[in-house]
Amino acid sequence: IPVAKWTPLQTKQWCLALSPTNALLAAELAKHKVDGATLLELGPAAWAELGVKSPVEQAKLVALVKRKDKDPVARAVQGGSAALSSSKGGESTPLISDDIKLKAHLAKATPQVGAEHTPYWLLGIANANADPTDIKAHVLRFLGMYNVADLLTFTIGAQFILESASNYDDASAREGSLTWFDPVIYFLSMLSVMMSGFGLMASTILYNTASSVHEVNFTAFAKSKATGMSMLMVNDLSIFGFVPLIFSCVFSSFKIGFLHNSLETPLDIAKAIGFSVFFLMFPLLMYKQSTGVALTTHYSLYGGLMSFEEVIPEGETSGWATRWKPDAISEFLNRRCHRHTDYKAEPDFALKMMDRYTELTRRRQSEVEHEEATGDEILASVSAVLSKK
Repeated sequence: IPVAKWTPLQTKQWCLALSPTNALLAAELAKHKVDGATLLELGPAAWAELGVKSPVEQAKLVALVKRKDKDPVARAVQGGSAALSSSKGGESTPLISDDIKLKAHLAKATPQVGAEHTPYWLLGIANANADPTDIKAHVLRFLGMYNVADLLTFTIGAQFILESASNYDDASAREGSLTWFDPVIYFLSMLSVMMSGFGLMASTILYNTASSVHEVNFTAFAKSKATGMSMLMVNDLSIFGFVPLIFSCVFSSFKIGFLHNSLETPLDIAKAIGFSVFFLMFPLLMYKQSTGVALTTHYSLYGGLMSFEEVIPEGETSGWATRWKPDAISEFLNRRCHRHTDYKAEPDFALKMMDRYTELTRRRQSEVEHEEATGDEILASVSAVLSKK
């Protein structure tokens, strides 16, 4: 959609998309019903009437409008799914970067890979929600989920450890039936048990503590450094506690494939190698497929999806995601994440994202307070009329 064809609503949405702090300017644009064609013709006096009195700020806005009008890529993304169709068979082609390239960029911006492994995950949730009840509900769901996961991992790993210790006491173990696979499997299982055990203990304590905090105080509790570090510890121990157990199963498969097989014929050797290669390649394949999982966490935190306010592409209206196809939505979210994680231009990009969430939440809280005050005034007026009767 060219700028000249924007409606007043699309002009307002473009202004808000530049920065949440443009709320007053967006309101003035909507008040004067400034559409795209008018926006392109605004002069210094017009900008001043809209509240932008600084010549420098006026120049910046004019430059942004002209850039938007000449940006075919941005217009293509605004055009939705049709804009992402290639000329060859209608296959989708990304305009900026595919998921793999974006993941490489995010790996430099957030070396923790997944955004939930950063200290800003809980902070983003706390800043993006105006209602402390929603923050508390998320924290309790988070801790409850990991508590169950840790319990399962701990139970499976502990049972193996205890059985292995018992078998080692048998005479057969002392006669040389143990192989080099066994200590590796034992070590990986023990590592998994220790991580999930500490994660289980931490999630239990933190769940009890979070439950005791009243909703009106929960935002302060969630944004405290101690809570952030504790949630991060639970997340890391629980997620990474699975990994050693997975690889202990892989080494167990190697042991069965090579040592519990006679290997007397070429067919036996081929079966053992094929069995082992399959169980080695499977976790590697799953790791490669985890690209999507990592991206979803960045979409949530840095793509702005945590916010109560709908994320809308420039020039679009509410409900746009229903009309767009998955490829176009993915491209839009990729662009947002890439822009909001520009660690070269803005090293403190994560803190700036937290500020965006805070600004949106404050605006929402102001709107709610205004609505409540207006409701009280109306109720008082009605009560006054009724009392006179």
